Amino acid sequence: MPDVHARTSEYALECRAMETWYFYLARCSDGSLYAGVCIDLEQREAAHNDGVGAKYTRGRRPVWIVYSERFGSKSNRSRLLMRRSLTGLRVSRASRGNDSPPPR
Repeated sequence: MPDVHARTSEYALECRAMETWYFYLARCSDGSLYAGVCIDLEQREAAHNDGVGAKYTRGRRPVWIVYSERFGSKSNRSRLLMRRSLTGLRVSRASRGNDSPPPR
C-alpha cells in the first residue's frame, strides 16, 4: 500500500517549488542591508520585525523591505542567487533611499 503521507509531502514540495519567489533587501534600523528570499514579502517583513526572522535582523529591528525582485520558481531562485553571489548586487543610492525609514 502506498504511503499517503509521502505522496502528500511530495505534492506539498512540488506546489511550493511552483510558487513565486522573491529576492529582497531589507534595511535594518542600524542602516545595514540584509538580503534574503521568500514567498510572501509582507509576511517575511513581519517575521523579521517580530524577532522570528533571520538571526542577523533580530537585534536590528525594525526592518523595512526596501527592494524586491520576483523570480518565479525555486529553480530560478537558485540561478538568481548564484548570479547575485558571483556579480554582487549593486543597489543604487536612489533605489535604497535615504537613511530614514520608509513611511508606514
